Amino acid sequence: LMVERPRPGEKIKIARANIRHEDLIGFPYGTVFEVNKGERSALLEEILASGNPGSSINEVSKDRDNRVLLDKNALTNGKESSQKLGADQIKELKNSGMNGREVIKSLIENSDTFKHKTEFSQAKWLKKKAAKHSPQFVTIKPTSLTLCQAYFMKCAGKINYMREDTLGRILTMSNVQPGSRALVVDSGCGLVLGAVAERMGGYGRIFHGFNGLQPSVDAVRWMNLDKDAIASIVQFPLSEL
Repeated sequence: LMVERPRPGEKIKIARANIRHEDLIGFPYGTVFEVNKGERSALLEEILASGNPGSSINEVSKDRDNRVLLDKNALTNGKESSQKLGADQIKELKNSGMNGREVIKSLIENSDTFKHKTEFSQAKWLKKKAAKHSPQFVTIKPTSLTLCQAYFMKCAGKINYMREDTLGRILTMSNVQPGSRALVVDSGCGLVLGAVAERMGGYGRIFHGFNGLQPSVDAVRWMNLDKDAIASIVQFPLSEL
């Protein structure tokens, strides 16, 4: 998981490719993208979330086993590799504009052993090749849950190593709801503050006490809360109490 704020003219690096922010703007949350890397830039192709690069390429017999794969010479005619395409040839295919799924299909057609693999082995092989040649990512809405997961994976110390179940427990025990008047003391990038504001939806009042000269509320900024939710937050230094 990573958190980015789309800005025209800027790029984000995903799967060793530089993706322009404007290529992501305009698509709904939940859209799955496939990264296709060429010589000059990375192109995004919108695909279905259930899409499998090799799901419709080859029908597999379920009663097949891997016993024939043990005889390597019989399948590869004594060659060291069962794949006819080399790294340079694969690179040329990508540079020619071929997308990841087409590259995987070419790898299957030029493999001496793929058709002899079992259904499980083929699925495992396809998953490995898809991660390498057809990487995908999905855009998700920045909520208190997704931000908690992202922070915990990348920099858990910033949110005091709080997991999403702990955050849910805090919200449940506090019983905050629209119309409440809540006092929040948050030293974890404002994640709890943002979660409370998200739940109240701009109805009620939130008093946020902080230590130091200014509050740390990065998580609140990432959440794209509406104006009413932001206006319901009143911040004050704890030293004034």
